Amino acid sequence: MILTITMLCLLGALTLQGQEDIEQYLLTDSLQIEALIGNDRKEEKPRVEIFTSLGLTVLNITSHSDLNQSLLTQGYGETPKTNLGWTYDTRIDIKDHLTLGMSFLSNVMMSQFQAGSDFSSRYSFFTFLLDVGYRQHFEGLHIMPGIGVGFSQSILSLKPNDRESLTWTELFDNNDLVSSVNQLNVVLSPNFSLGKYFDRGEGGTRLLNIKFGLLFHPFSLGDHGMSGGDFSFMKVSHAPSLKNSGFYIALTWG
Repeated sequence: MILTITMLCLLGALTLQGQEDIEQYLLTDSLQIEALIGNDRKEEKPRVEIFTSLGLTVLNITSHSDLNQSLLTQGYGETPKTNLGWTYDTRIDIKDHLTLGMSFLSNVMMSQFQAGSDFSSRYSFFTFLLDVGYRQHFEGLHIMPGIGVGFSQSILSLKPNDRESLTWTELFDNNDLVSSVNQLNVVLSPNFSLGKYFDRGEGGTRLLNIKFGLLFHPFSLGDHGMSGGDFSFMKVSHAPSLKNSGFYIALTWG
């Protein structure tokens, strides 16, 4: 009887010790699994890089034949077909392929008056785009087809040749000679980019990018308007299109 009780106690002690060992093993294994899951979660966090870039753009306008013909008929200089401008981009690269961006293209402050037989004209544009692209990487370079959508504001300024100023009295006597016409359009822009990253250590990563794109305008937001203290304070009907549709090249660094 005493032997039986002793054996039962010994068996119970062994069972209890075995249970504790199993629980300790399961706890250790669980901690290891959680650590691995935690590492995986850290690795799965999206890698995001943000670039703010400035550069130059060249826009070749293909939609001004009617406008230029009308300007010549009225004694004004033609608008240039090729326009040098500036560009400002904010770009977000997410992981290895997805890119979101916001772009500005403009020749404001860079456009010049073009003299005609009696009067001169200056064409300015400002284009805003929201872009999305898909990057493919090849040995330090990447290519990216993309699409942008936004709006474009075009402004045509008119004045007498070589006239830089007016007196207050002349302003009232010649207010039909100095004017500005604008047009607001929705713009779509399929594009293709070639870029390269430059790792500068603690200075961060820099991006050199060249973009080839096409601007076209499916529709306008209202009629042309006369620009003044109140933008588009008077509508202008039966005017030729001011759209800056055409091909552009933009080179940026940031």
